[in-house]
Amino acid sequence: MRMRRTILIFTVILIPLTFCFKNALIKHSINIVSKRGNSKNRFSQKVYESKNIDLENDIKENDLIPNVKVMVYDDDEEDNEDEDDDNNDDDNNNDEDNEEDQNNLQIDEDPYLLKDASYIKKNELWKNRQRVLIVRSPLKKKGCKSFIDNLKLLLPHHKMENKWDKKVPKSELNDISYSRNCNNIIFFDVKRKRYCLWICKSITGPSLYFEILDYIPLHSLLFSGNCLLYSRPLLIFSKHFDELDHLKLIKEMFIHVFGVPNYHPLSKPFYDHCYNFFYVNDLIYFRHYQILPVTLADSNNVNKQQLVEIGPQFTLHIIKIFEECFKGRILYENEKYQNYVTPQQVKLNDHLKKKIKNMKKKKNKYKKFKFIKPNIKTDIDY
Repeated sequence: MRMRRTILIFTVILIPLTFCFKNALIKHSINIVSKRGNSKNRFSQKVYESKNIDLENDIKENDLIPNVKVMVYDDDEEDNEDEDDDNNDDDNNNDEDNEEDQNNLQIDEDPYLLKDASYIKKNELWKNRQRVLIVRSPLKKKGCKSFIDNLKLLLPHHKMENKWDKKVPKSELNDISYSRNCNNIIFFDVKRKRYCLWICKSITGPSLYFEILDYIPLHSLLFSGNCLLYSRPLLIFSKHFDELDHLKLIKEMFIHVFGVPNYHPLSKPFYDHCYNFFYVNDLIYFRHYQILPVTLADSNNVNKQQLVEIGPQFTLHIIKIFEECFKGRILYENEKYQNYVTPQQVKLNDHLKKKIKNMKKKKNKYKKFKFIKPNIKTDIDY
C-alpha cells in the first residue's frame, strides 16, 4: 500500500512539471547568449538564430545594456562565410597533405637506414671477384659425393647447384652461372666406369676436360695433417707448367679456380697450407699439404718448416681443351689418351693372363700321362 501511495504522489508531481518545461521551451524559441565583464577584452554577444524576429525592438532593448554586441546574420552572408570556411579548410588540408607527402618521401628513400649499414657496404679491397659454380651429375655412385664435399672444403668462394638434370645440355650451365654471378664452372660428370671433370670459364671459355684417376678422400687415415678452414692456400706448380703451351693455359685456369681471392668475405688471411700440382707422364697430380713448423719455437722461422699431407689426393688425365664453354674448336687433344689403358683395364688384363697360365699348366699335366691301349683278342683275329 505504501509503495502505491509513493508512486501516485510522484506521478502527480512529475506530470505538471513536464508540461511546464514544454511551455517554457516553446515560448523561448530564441537562444540568447550573453557574456559580461569589467575588462575591455570581455564582451557580451546576442545571437539571433530564428528568422521571424523584430530586429528594431530587440536593438532598442539592447541599447540599454552596456557592453553588448548584436550580431545579425543574413542568408547571403552565411553562404559566403560558409564558402570561405570551406576554402580555408581545403587549403589547410592541401598544405597538410603536401607536408605528409614530403615526409613520406623522405622516409621512403631509406626506411630501414641502410645507407649507413656497415654489413651491406661493399669491400673496396676485394677486387678479384672470382666465384666458382660446382655442379655434379645426377648419377649417384660410390666416390661422387665425397669428391664434391672435398672440393667444397677446398674452395671457400664456391656456389653449389644441386638442381641439374642429365637430359639438359651442358651449354645451359652458362645461364645458371650468369644468374648466380659466377665466373668459373666445375662440372663433375659420371660415366659408366670413369669419372670426368670439366673446368670452364663461363660464357667466354676455354674449357678443360679431364679424367679423374686414383682418388683418395680427405678423411682417409693416411693423412695426419690439418689446417684452418677456408684459409688462403699457396699454389705451387712444377716447372713443366711454364714450358709447355697447353700447360700454361691450364695453370692460368687453376689459378682462377683454386686460388682464393684476397679479402673474400669467407676467406681468412692466413697461409698455413698449400696446393701442389705436378706434371708427370701426361698426368697432373694434385697434393694438399699443411705448412707446419718443426718445433713451436720455429713458428716464425721460414727455413724451419715442414710439409704434412692433409688430403685429398687425385690425378687428372688431360683429354681435350676446347675454345668455348663445353664446346667449340679443339685447342689441344691428347693423342696418348686414345691408347691409354685405365687401371681397371690393367686389372682385367692381368686377370686374363693368369687364367691363360692356369689353362696351360693343366694341359701340360695331361701331356705327362700316356694312355696305353691294350690289345684285346677277338674272334676275328683267329
